[in-house]
Amino acid sequence: MNFFKISCISIALFAISCTKTTKKNTEEHDHDHHNHEEKAIITLTKDQITQISLKTQALDTVLAGKEVLATGLVDVPPEQLASVHSVTEGFIRKMNILNGDLVQQGQILAVLEHPNYIQMQEQYLQITSELQYLSQEFERQKALQVENANAKKQFQRTEADFNIQKTKQSALASQLEYLGISPQNISPKNLQKQIFIYAPLRGYVKNVKVNLGKYVTPQDVMFELVGDGHKHIELKIPEKDALLIEKGQKVYFKSPNSTNEKMEKREIEGHVFLVGKTIENTPNMPKVVFVHIHFEDESQEKDFLVGMYIQARIQIAPKKHSSLPNDAIVYEGKKPFIFAEIAKLQYERIPIEIIGETPKGTAFNMSSSNQKFVTKGANYLQAHLKAQSQEDLGHGH
Repeated sequence: MNFFKISCISIALFAISCTKTTKKNTEEHDHDHHNHEEKAIITLTKDQITQISLKTQALDTVLAGKEVLATGLVDVPPEQLASVHSVTEGFIRKMNILNGDLVQQGQILAVLEHPNYIQMQEQYLQITSELQYLSQEFERQKALQVENANAKKQFQRTEADFNIQKTKQSALASQLEYLGISPQNISPKNLQKQIFIYAPLRGYVKNVKVNLGKYVTPQDVMFELVGDGHKHIELKIPEKDALLIEKGQKVYFKSPNSTNEKMEKREIEGHVFLVGKTIENTPNMPKVVFVHIHFEDESQEKDFLVGMYIQARIQIAPKKHSSLPNDAIVYEGKKPFIFAEIAKLQYERIPIEIIGETPKGTAFNMSSSNQKFVTKGANYLQAHLKAQSQEDLGHGH
């Protein structure tokens, strides 16, 4: 009986020992396999490198961090929006602009005619003629007053008539100048029957609301113009992120609706210029705060149209991170990697933790390194490595 107990105990201990050894061996095998995945190395020939035009570069350093995503529109300040009216009534006799046309400040947009323009000039000539007579009469009565005290009353009447007509002349001259008619150029043989409507700013015609022959009054909007300068981005920031936004923060934006493929992909840099102080509450829509964004390089404004849809990301508390062009990043499943040049013709795949996109590429966490990294041909290396791994697994079976 004792011998039987001792034998059982010995067998049990041996089984436990085997289990521990097997587990240890399995763990060691898994660890070795993990290291193989983390330190995947591939060696190419010179011909392969030439064939794929492989390129490498050192790490860039960029500022990146938490980001707030937002959407908005390209806009202009109020002084760059113009509604064009006529200063008086009239019939449109000429116009030659269309929606979307670029117009220069001071350019003629339309020509108006009306009998009132002639009548005002006739009145001005009549008053000017009367003033010439009253001026002479005024001087004559002034001289008589010195010699004859009884002429004082007549002098005062002449002086009053002269001042009244002079006031009328001045008022009528101002009205004519307001219409764009120079009083100095008016003569019986030179009466201007047309007035001109000018563009108040340089920009694009947003809306033409009139046509030839239409009768317009000062209350009618004839044209709507949008200036092509001082464009900015008006972003809608979700209420939950509003307190994270501060003046001066970096913003990167693009327009996915651009018809220019290069513009659609390229990000433009800007900065927060003004943060709204109120929550905008639109029915059936999330609450937002409007944030005013300025272009970092104003010359880039020309590539955007007013009203264009914008996608943007605002950097919050950015820190320094490593960066490489987007083509340097490869994926296995959802896990990102880059390839480092560790020796001549030899490259190692290294896992990274992506922080976010930058105008130059992708930012990620990685300690400073003097190595060079593959920026062109990384997808080829990834495919080659995958094929090599599958071949190794085949040999293993």
